[in-house]
Amino acid sequence: MTLNDLESQFRSLFSEQLVRHENLVSEAIGNILKTPVPEEVKVLLFETQYDWYKIPIVAFAMDDASPDETYFDEPFSGFLIDGGGPELIAEDAIDQDKFYDGGIDTSDLTHELLAIWFASIWKRSGGEGFKIPAYIGAHDRDAFIDLRTGIKCTAADIWRE
Repeated sequence: MTLNDLESQFRSLFSEQLVRHENLVSEAIGNILKTPVPEEVKVLLFETQYDWYKIPIVAFAMDDASPDETYFDEPFSGFLIDGGGPELIAEDAIDQDKFYDGGIDTSDLTHELLAIWFASIWKRSGGEGFKIPAYIGAHDRDAFIDLRTGIKCTAADIWRE
């Protein structure tokens, strides 16, 4: 099996697991979209984390000065799903060692697939009309998806001075 075939197989298996959570994530996004945004919150960032034991998407309400995280109650801060939700990947659904040993960076692909999946649900839920800019990106990385446009961007694009 080629590296491309192996990556394709991982993407397919991972995507099958994500489908199991679409309704739950859609409900959580709907809750965010209908909740009045506190005046101090200027940007909403979602961060993907590498964790298959919960739905690893965390919200961070940001001001527009530093940027600094501002601390608010859910749904603008904390896990997208209360307590992190159910296991992202069902036990034994994906043989992670097989893919890792075959040269697949399962961490990078997890972040990428989670962000793309979340962005698609955000759009289907009507998020393009959200009051403030919103983005999703991987933990400790400078790559985001603008949830209004679907375009990839960096922190410098988000916080222009």
